[in-house]
Amino acid sequence: MGIGAKETKSTNFVTTHIRRTNRNLLLTNISILTAILTLWLCNAFQGAGYWALVICGLILLASWNIVKALRRNNKPSLHPICIALAKLGPLAEVVQRVNEEAGELSFEFKSALVTKSWLLVPS
Repeated sequence: MGIGAKETKSTNFVTTHIRRTNRNLLLTNISILTAILTLWLCNAFQGAGYWALVICGLILLASWNIVKALRRNNKPSLHPICIALAKLGPLAEVVQRVNEEAGELSFEFKSALVTKSWLLVPS
């Protein structure tokens, strides 16, 4: 083990990170929608003009991201992590290998998880 490394045990590494990224996407965009709607209801955007275009754009973007996160929760194979892993072989087999190695002797160095065959860095 290197300097600053610590031993970690993870039984379902891929699923945990898919859930984490979906949760972050949902929470961020729900917060954006809540803030915009609260300001809108408080009449903070009087003299709408160009603000209306910006607000509608942010609402559409946040809504799209929420729908995207919900679809990824229902079908994890649509998640970018699964798409990237599927390029390395059959998805189920690759996920199983990553999970097994993440649970075996692996260590973290800064934010990266280093295993026998994988270097996993969160994005």
